[in-house]
Formats: sequence, C-alpha cells, structure tokens
Amino acid sequence: MEGRDSARERDLHWLVRHFRPNLGRALLGCVLTTLSGVLATCDPLMMKALVDSALPQRNARLAVSLIALIAFALISRSLLLSIGSYVTFQACQSLSQALRRSVLERMAALTSDFHGTTFTGDNVSILEKDIDGVADLCSDCASIGVRTIVLLVLHCCVMSLLSPSIGLPLVALTAITALVRRRFRTQIQARADHVQSQIGRVMSIVFEVVTGIPQLQLLGAEAQGIDRATRAWTEMVRARQRQRRTELSCSTVISAIINTCMVGTLTYGSLEVIKGRLSVGSLIAIYTYAARIFEPMSVAMDLYSRFHRAGASIRRARQVLDRALLVRDGSICKHPLEGCGVDLFLDHVHFGYRIGTPVLDDFTVHVSAGQRIVVTGKSGTGKSTLARLLVRFADPDSGTIAVGGVNLRDYSLGALRKLICYVPQHPVFFSGSLRENLLYGDKRASEPALWKALDAVQLSGVVGGLPEGIETLVNAGPYTFSGGELQRLALARALLRNTPVLVLDESTSALDIPTERAVLQGVAQYRSQTTVIIISHRLGSLTWTDRVIVISNGKVSGDGSHNGLYSKLEVYRELYSRYPDSIAGGEPACGKAVG
Repeated sequence: MEGRDSARERDLHWLVRHFRPNLGRALLGCVLTTLSGVLATCDPLMMKALVDSALPQRNARLAVSLIALIAFALISRSLLLSIGSYVTFQACQSLSQALRRSVLERMAALTSDFHGTTFTGDNVSILEKDIDGVADLCSDCASIGVRTIVLLVLHCCVMSLLSPSIGLPLVALTAITALVRRRFRTQIQARADHVQSQIGRVMSIVFEVVTGIPQLQLLGAEAQGIDRATRAWTEMVRARQRQRRTELSCSTVISAIINTCMVGTLTYGSLEVIKGRLSVGSLIAIYTYAARIFEPMSVAMDLYSRFHRAGASIRRARQVLDRALLVRDGSICKHPLEGCGVDLFLDHVHFGYRIGTPVLDDFTVHVSAGQRIVVTGKSGTGKSTLARLLVRFADPDSGTIAVGGVNLRDYSLGALRKLICYVPQHPVFFSGSLRENLLYGDKRASEPALWKALDAVQLSGVVGGLPEGIETLVNAGPYTFSGGELQRLALARALLRNTPVLVLDESTSALDIPTERAVLQGVAQYRSQTTVIIISHRLGSLTWTDRVIVISNGKVSGDGSHNGLYSKLEVYRELYSRYPDSIAGGEPACGKAVG
C-alpha cells in the first residue's frame, strides 16, 4: 500500500511540476469557481427566510426581494462557474500541448532500442488519448474539484449550525463514503491500468491491419486481418467492462448510503418540525444542503475513478519521459567541423545485440575524406549494424569510432546529424508534396537546389513530366510512386542535407542494375568532397567505386579495389556472381578503371 501511495505522490508531483507554467490561469479559474461555491451556499438560507418569514407574514416586498436575491445567486454562480471552468480549460490545454511536445521530443531522442520494441499505435495513444485524459482531469479537478470542496465544507458548517442533531451525523457519514472509496481503490486502479494498456495494444494492431490491407488482399487473408483486429477489440471491451463493473459496484454502494441518509434526514427533520424544534424553512434548507453534500461526494467519486485512469496515463507518459537514453548527447563538440570533408576511423570496434554474440568483432577500418566505399558481405554479417553505429543509433561495446579525429561519443547528436546522413532501404515519407518532403533535407533549399538534387538521382525527368510537377502529393493523389522512385526521392532529400559523409544502406535495392549505377554515380558526383559509404550486396553496379570492404563474421575479410578482390577473394567472387554487372554483359569489369 505504501508503494502505491508513493507512486501516486510521484505522479502528483510530476503533474504539478509540469502544470506550474499555467498556474496563474489555473488559480484564477479556482478563485472564480470558489466564488461560485460560496454563492451556492446562499440560496437555501434565503429560501429559509422566504418560507419562515416573508410568506407567513405575507410581506410581498420581502418575498420579492428574497426571490430576486435567489435568482441573482443562481445566475451569478452559473456565470462564475462557466468563466472559471473555461479559464481552467485553457490552462489545461496549454498543459496538454506542452506534455505532447515533451513526450514527442523524448521519443525523437530515443534510438531504435525504444522504437523497435514499442508499438507505433501505443505511442500515438500516449500522445493523444493519455495526455488528453490527464489534461481533462486537471481541468475538472481545478474547477469542479475546488468547487466541490468549497461546497462540502460550507454546507456542512451551515447545516450543523441550523440543526446540530441532523447536521453532525450527516457530516460523520461522509467518512463512511471515504472508507467505501478506499475499499475499491486498488481494484479501480488495476482495472484502469489494464484498460490503458489494452487501448495501446488495440491501436497498434488496428494500425498494422489498416496499413497492411493491400498486402492482406494479395495474400487473400483479409478475414484473418479482420479477425485479429476483432479479437483485440474484444479483449479491450472485456477489460473496459471489468473496469466499469468495479466502478458501478462502488458507486452503487455510495448511492445506497446517500439515499439512506436523505430519507433519514427527511424523516427526522419532519419529526423535529412536528415537535416544534425546527422550522419548515430550516428543514427545506437542511434537506437542500444534505443533497448538495452528497452530490459533491458523487462528483468526487467520479473524479476519483478518473484520477486512477489518469494515473495510468501519467505513468505511461512518464515511462517515455523517464526512459534512459542508451545513446547520450555528447557535450564536447556541439558544432560540425569546418571544411569540405572528414575522414572516419573505426578502431577495434566490438558490438553485439546480446551478450556473448558479437555482430562486429575487432572491426578496424579507416576511410579517407571524399572516398567512395562499398561495404558488402553476406546477410547477417554486420553491414547494417555498422551503419547504425556510424549514426549513433547505438554505441559500440568497446573500441572507438572517430569522425574528423573526434570520438563519435563527443559530438552532440545535432552536430553529428550535420556530419553524417543515413539513408535506409525503406525510407519514410510524410503526407504532403514532393517539395515538402525534399525540404525535410534542407528547409531553406532553393528551387534550383531541389531540381539539382532530383537530377542527380535521375528523377528530374519523372517529376517534370507529372501534371503537378514537384507539387505532386507523395502519399495521396492519382499518381502512385514506385519503390525505386521513392528510394531515389529519399536520396535526393539526403543530398540536400549536404553532409560531409553519406551512408546508403541498401538505398537503391528497388532499382535495376543500370539505373542503380547511374543513380549512385550521380550521388557521388553531386558533391565531390562527400565521403559516400554504400552498403550493398549488389556489386555489379558498384565496380566504379574507390574501394570495397568485405565483412565476414563481423570482421574485415577483404579491403581493396573491385579488381583486386575479384581476383583474390573467393567470398567476394561469390557475392559478385549473384548480381553481375549487366552493362558488362555479366562479366567482371576487371579491365575498367577503378575510381
């Protein structure tokens, strides 16, 4: 129990810390709702005066005055409550915006160890549903919650003054409702946590099914995809039903207590009126206050249930924000090096995803500035792992990677991204036009620069022939881009980054050999000082490069020119024979100049 209380306190402190910038508006909203609560205490007293004094005395002027005051109190409290709630709502929306940005920034800072082990739908659920739930609860707690406390305290005090024999027992009964809430608290929290996790899982599965519909159609497996989504929905519905049953059980017990107290109040108060110890107006006021005492208790119960649901949401957001960074930002070199090119040096690098299973083992390579390098090898030998290490998606277990003479760990990630640009085999594009997607490479790129990059990857003719040209939508519209065209678009976007080092990880795998050769040569010629590292097993289009590095079992098994390796290294000949140079009629290009 202490552990759960401590966790709740941490959640509350975390929420208060993030809410602090919006505290001024929140306090204004609380003041307005507090005044609304004070006014809500006045009308039963004025009703008592109307029934006990104005009406028996047939004093029309006093009756009209009291009715006008009651109307003023009712209207004013509604107006103050509305304004206060809106001010608080604004503050909480600012909180949700700040939280979303913080969580998204943290997600952007986390490397593939996070993104490869979490569901996309789950992360989207945190950004949308969970943070919305937290903000809505803060809004209600700051407006409804404060008003509820004010009403409860004032009504209990006034009711006890009107009739201690009725008021004090009713006040004591509020403790019983607190005990009932405590009895159900653990179950409600557990159910809320389970529902939130199910929602994230369902969003991930539905996202996969919806985005994978074309593949399901090709496999004739539409029914399987629909069944998978339906099973996930069913589990979520069951979890929500269990949560709702627990909440309803608690609210039913609370309602039974409230109804019993109301009937008891009316019965005992009527006897007091008959005995002459209580006026009719006092009975009406006490009954009104009693109803208003237990009404806030019902609201508090609802907020209590929502607090635990929001607690689950807070914990999910905190799990992202508090997650340790496996790749930490360097603090020594925060600006990219000046100059046209930089060299790379990997010295005795060891790395493995699991202890005792190295992917790269004592890997040592030096790449001079401006070189065009091919890294090749059989599947699973560590080619893509090398690319991940170069862009610090992970850090080596031991050994050193240096760029421009500076250890990679010493660069800030921002500076590193300006030094090395990585293009994966399956690039991601965003909703919008070709131009907008290219500008992710350089948001200040001019029109000629965009077309120069497209020309380098043999795409300017394709784009120029489209009805909308460079304004053609990438992920929508009548024109569908092929896989090869999308890969070339990703290369053009990378060229606009204008980094000294360009790492291409199977980035032209969807192209035929002649087109691949032309595109890669165009990339290499786009900026002659750029160091280009091409990770590929399709060697037929890469015989023109300066150097080929062959990886076997995580080590360098060959390093040299295409001609030299082809004549001396059997594993290289095997790799080359799978995708020979179609331009050379399938024969090795041993007679061609290298470089």
